[in-house]
Amino acid sequence: MTGTVPDNAARRGVALGVLVLCLCVLAGRPVWAGGITACESPFIFEGAAANIVPLEYAATAADTENTDAERHERLQDTAQRLAWLFKLDSWHQPTYGSLGVVAHMFLGNTCDPDVVLDQLLVGGAAPPVRQGQILIVLQGRIFLEDEQIFVQSRVRGFRRGSDQFDYRMPVQLNYATESLPVRVDDTQQMLRASLPVLDVTFAPRIVSEALFNQINVDFQEASKVFAQPDVNAASDDLVFHADQPRAFSVRIIDRQGWIEIDDMFGGQPSHGFIRVSPEVSRSLHQAMPELDFLNGMLGFLRLQQTRQSSDFAPTPSRAPDLAEGALNRYLENALTAAEPGIRAMAHGMVGIIQATQRNDWPAARAAFLRAAELAPTDTHYRNALGVTDSVLCCMGGDPGPYRDPARWFADAVSVDPQNPEALANLLSFLEYLAMADSVPEGINTTDLPATLDVVRKVAAQFPGLTVEEFQ
Repeated sequence: MTGTVPDNAARRGVALGVLVLCLCVLAGRPVWAGGITACESPFIFEGAAANIVPLEYAATAADTENTDAERHERLQDTAQRLAWLFKLDSWHQPTYGSLGVVAHMFLGNTCDPDVVLDQLLVGGAAPPVRQGQILIVLQGRIFLEDEQIFVQSRVRGFRRGSDQFDYRMPVQLNYATESLPVRVDDTQQMLRASLPVLDVTFAPRIVSEALFNQINVDFQEASKVFAQPDVNAASDDLVFHADQPRAFSVRIIDRQGWIEIDDMFGGQPSHGFIRVSPEVSRSLHQAMPELDFLNGMLGFLRLQQTRQSSDFAPTPSRAPDLAEGALNRYLENALTAAEPGIRAMAHGMVGIIQATQRNDWPAARAAFLRAAELAPTDTHYRNALGVTDSVLCCMGGDPGPYRDPARWFADAVSVDPQNPEALANLLSFLEYLAMADSVPEGINTTDLPATLDVVRKVAAQFPGLTVEEFQ
């Protein structure tokens, strides 16, 4: 089935979506939105603090060259239903207060995900992603073999760091750095631990066609649209038509567990209520744990966003628990055992949540230590351990176990001599020790003057390396 979504229709949907979102925000209730569009006219909801863009999964090279029309139709139908499932799944997951979800379908014109991302950043069918706004792109490959569906997913998530109308190349220059900043004791010395870019490709998953069909049935039942927020009220199925654009505004109402939806393109049903059911996602997430990772990453980014900016809707009080719970479900899934680097990133996000949201530095240390074990060549986590141990050793309270932070920073620099963050942290921590009235237990300062002199000379080779740069 093919079709197109005219640019003016997409723009009209965006304008209406933004209007309804603004009205809902004024009403003081968390909102989010969703729908589908043609990938050649990508758009997001400008009024949402975060947007998820599930993009129809593309056929593998073998299927692209296959001339079997029936197989092509079956493959496209499966890929489109999967993208629609991702959209429905978002309604039954924690939204952290303000979220837009627009499934982007090929509709006869396969789109390059990088081009879609560029268009969202530059703007076109919708205004460009705002500075500080979160964007998560879910893409992948799909292959059919007998009664099995093979999928491999890639997730990219970031807060926009560049100005809304200042698109930079390469695309990573538009991403804000997700970091944990710390001031050492009451000095001016700053330390910072940052995560790698949140861009990961998961191992392939196998989903039986029977399970996939059952998941579709479960979501269709769970996403019935009721005339009133009452399970005994009249209801209609929320039917997916690949060639029909849909843009929903969604509002949390006073009735616990219910959301109210309006389809701004007039699809049927155009208005009603859906009872949120997190349980319906269990089978889908068990088969595709990347969806738990995605939801945990969404929560992490929203917490980072509201911690650093007042321009977006605040997160609910349970957001740290919800985000950490989603990341832990990803970590506990047996299918993720072959993804050590991604598991390390999940632990890294948990570590920052523990430090920034709970002030639990021993728990943050444990998370970063596990990340460093899983990704021994990624110096982000050694550097993060230096930051946590700087807090534990030198900022009062019950310190708990720690290692000399300078050794963590030096380890990171030895593995990656071009790591300016670890080098800046090493310099800042040694400068702190040189000024300290007393040295904490377990910190070796025997050769401090000579060591500090060497580090200063190395740091001088990086003209832009200043303490202020890392504040």
